[in-house]
Order: sequence, then C-alpha cells, then structure tokens
Amino acid sequence: MTDILLRGALSALKTKIEALASSETATAEDLAMLGTALERIAGKTTAIEVEMLGEEQRAAVSVEVATSRDNALQAIAAALAAADAALVNHISGINAAGTAALPPIAEAQGAALVAIATERDAVLAAVAATTEGAVAEVTETALAAVATASGLTATSFFFNQL
Repeated sequence: MTDILLRGALSALKTKIEALASSETATAEDLAMLGTALERIAGKTTAIEVEMLGEEQRAAVSVEVATSRDNALQAIAAALAAADAALVNHISGINAAGTAALPPIAEAQGAALVAIATERDAVLAAVAATTEGAVAEVTETALAAVATASGLTATSFFFNQL
C-alpha cells in the first residue's frame, strides 16, 4: 500500500472513530470493527507503529507550534520596543519644541516689561512736570496776590522779609 493510500485510509478511519466517540449509540462491536479495520489497513505496519507515527507527527506539530509562538512573541516584543522608541522620540520632540519656544516667550516678556516701564516713567515724568508747573503757578499767583494786597512786588516782598 502506498503512503498516500495509507494516509487516506487512516484519515477515513480517524473520522469514523471521532464520529463513534461523539455518538452515544457506539457499541463494543463498532469499536472491535474499527480495531480490525486498523489492523487490516496497516498490513505489515502494526497499530503500535501507527501510534508511534502519530506521536512523531504530534511532536513535530508541537515543535512547529512552539516555533511559531516564539516567532510571534519575538515579533510582538520587537513591535513593542519600536513603539516604545517612537514614544520616547515623540516626547523628546515635544520637549525640544517646548524648550525652543521658551526663549522667544522670555524675549517678548522682557520687551513688554521694558515697554511698560518706559511708559510708566514717561507718565510719572509728565505728572511730575504738571505738578511742578501747577505748584509754581499757584505759588506765583499767591505771591502776586500777596504783593498786590501789600502793595509790594515779589522782589521787594522777599527783601523786606530779611
């Protein structure tokens, strides 16, 4: 029997065994018939050899599954590392942009403070000048009123006080 025919027969037998295992009506005769079918299909191959071949195939599949799992885990770990690196780069970019924005802000703040101080000084100087002018005018008016009242000029009034 060729390998392909043996595999086909074993696959059909396996399907029948699974159907009987899930059936509630399976009898001992059905199981004996399946055992006999297995022995006849195997020919020179014993049931133990078939079982050993199945174990070898299960082991090979287990190795393949473990390898695929390990490869997938490594790919996930690599993707996670790449995402972490991208996050670090993104945060670094944000921090760099914030740091770059600070000098212009500080410069604008300094210029605004200088402009405010200059305007304040100009207003204070204008208030002082206005105040001094008003005081001088009031003083002159008062001295003129006193001089008029006393008949003296501001100069003669000053010298009479000595």
